[in-house]
Amino acid sequence: MKKVFLILAAILWGSQFASAQEIIPFPDLSEHQDYSKNGGKAEDERNYAIYTEDYQDALRVLDAESDRILRLRKEETDPELIDRHNKELEKIRLKKMALLSEADLVEDLQKFY
Repeated sequence: MKKVFLILAAILWGSQFASAQEIIPFPDLSEHQDYSKNGGKAEDERNYAIYTEDYQDALRVLDAESDRILRLRKEETDPELIDRHNKELEKIRLKKMALLSEADLVEDLQKFY
């Protein structure tokens, strides 16, 4: 009887550690508050909030330029000008990718310091 009691106690004691709950941090609701204040339009639709302000500004400038060229390309009918717009868009895309990789490196470096 004593062995049964010890085995039962060991099982209950072991299951106590197995059923421990994971601590989940409370979500940041400030983003949702800004979303509701702006009438359902997010300020940072392209999710640049994780980068520093300098990188956010540079990425927004590149996106604005890209959007402007896309609008011009939609209205264009000349194939040469469409190709020129496509080349400009590709240059902007490459700049943006370089800027994003640099911003990721800066973010990783800041984690260490």
